[in-house]
Amino acid sequence: MEITGMIDTMGHLASNSPIVEFREVRVPLSNMIGKPGDGLQLAKGAFSWTSSSIWAAAVGKVRAAFEIAYNFVKTEKRSGRVPVIEHQNAGYMLADIKTRIEAARYFAWKASDHFDKTGGSRSRAVEHGEDL
Repeated sequence: MEITGMIDTMGHLASNSPIVEFREVRVPLSNMIGKPGDGLQLAKGAFSWTSSSIWAAAVGKVRAAFEIAYNFVKTEKRSGRVPVIEHQNAGYMLADIKTRIEAARYFAWKASDHFDKTGGSRSRAVEHGEDL
């Protein structure tokens, strides 16, 4: 085994993400999980449940950041005598950001709902005629 590099995980500073290469490693057949060729399907099954919860957590972080930005523009007077929110462009920017946050919130909900209905299996959703 050799660590050949590090993955840049922007924002995840508390943990390392090494690139590990295994060379000339033999694993007993009794330790095999699944059958040869099943790796991608096993990985999808192992991680499919995390995507909607991570998405929901990200939406929560963005919503908190929006609240901070909104409170800032309501109280700060960096561009003159009136709060920043009184400038038309600030309002447009906040409305655009809020719209994007709500869209992401919907997608997080939709991903969670999809996982609840299908257990994360796209094929089950297709069998039931669900629009993905």
